Amino acid sequence: MPKLLRFLVHHAALGFILGIVAVGLMMVSDFAALRTLIMASDVGWLALFMLTFFLGLTLASVQMGIAIVLLGESPGNHGRPQRSRSGLVAMLGKPVPAAASRGHCPRQTL
Repeated sequence: MPKLLRFLVHHAALGFILGIVAVGLMMVSDFAALRTLIMASDVGWLALFMLTFFLGLTLASVQMGIAIVLLGESPGNHGRPQRSRSGLVAMLGKPVPAAASRGHCPRQTL
C-alpha cells in the first residue's frame, strides 16, 4: 500500500473512532434526550446506526483534512512528508509586519 494512501486511511480510521466514541458519550449521558428517543422508537437501531455512521464520516473527513493541511514537505528531507513544526502558524502563513503609526488617526471625510 502506498504511503500516502496508508496515511489517509490511518487518519480516516482515527476520525471514525472519534465519531464512535462521541456517539457513545452521547448515549451514556443522554445528550438532548437522544438515548430516550432512540430507545422509545421502533427503528431506534437505524437511527443509532445513521447517527454513528454520519458523525464518524464527518469526523473522519475533518481528521483527514487537518492531517493534510498540517503535512509539510521539507526540501532537505528528500521529498518525504514531514509534519510541520509550527502547526497552526504554518497553516495561516507568516506574520506580516505592520507599518508604524505616529499615534494619530488619518482624517476621515464624510
